[in-house]
Amino acid sequence: MVPKPSHHLDNTADNCHYPYSCRSVQSTVAGRSSNYSAVNKSELTAMVRRAVERMRSSLGSGHNIAFALLSAQETGNYTLRPDEASILSPHASQTKKERFARGRTAAHLALQQLGIEKSPPILRGQEGEPLWPIGVAGSITHCGLWTIVVVAKGPKHFSLGVDLESYCKINHIDISGLVCCDKELDWVTAGNDFRKRLASIFSAKEAAYKALYPVCNRYIDFKEVELSPLSPEKGFRGQFCTSISDQLTPGYSFQIQCRWLKDLIFSYVVHAAE
Repeated sequence: MVPKPSHHLDNTADNCHYPYSCRSVQSTVAGRSSNYSAVNKSELTAMVRRAVERMRSSLGSGHNIAFALLSAQETGNYTLRPDEASILSPHASQTKKERFARGRTAAHLALQQLGIEKSPPILRGQEGEPLWPIGVAGSITHCGLWTIVVVAKGPKHFSLGVDLESYCKINHIDISGLVCCDKELDWVTAGNDFRKRLASIFSAKEAAYKALYPVCNRYIDFKEVELSPLSPEKGFRGQFCTSISDQLTPGYSFQIQCRWLKDLIFSYVVHAAE
């Protein structure tokens, strides 16, 4: 049994996938400078590799998973296909064009690692989600200089979501009122690391919503899911506060894993269909 065709939200154009209430978050968080992180590629690659191994364990035997990581200095050998290039607005900025091309380059590199040498164009769905080849689940994330793509295939129905953020991006803004439920806000403001905690909530919800969008195929608001922190810097337990679909009902819970590297947080979710 192969996974259902996967439709995971793509933050190629905007670092936040929400089409409605998150416009102000998109313009403030996604628009920050790309030169804030002191992380080098080898460090980030090692961290993502450890996370991917955890994802592999979650998927179980018979599944194959791969990732690709590119920096802004890397163009790769991939040329956008006409169908992919047509996704971009003719008025898109050069930065958006380069980021989009980097995302598609990384996506095809990751698919090659799954044994898909001649992968089809990676197009977009109604909400901006990348449309993966049948039998493949995947997720794309961008943060400053970095682009990461994780893809997987196997005998089970599943979806996945990943997100990379830097708490430096929210150095001068406070998105807590848009992102956090009351209990989350209590946790974010309880310590002396407000920016780090807020970034972790934001990143964890982004990863969760990318993974869960294929289950409901509809917009999920930040506050429709409440997160509870697990052990320090290990991630969160997510719980739905409202009914989203037949499966995603109030009380439905799942886990989001997180890994920190200097100012960066990488969040990831593997969701098995029930």
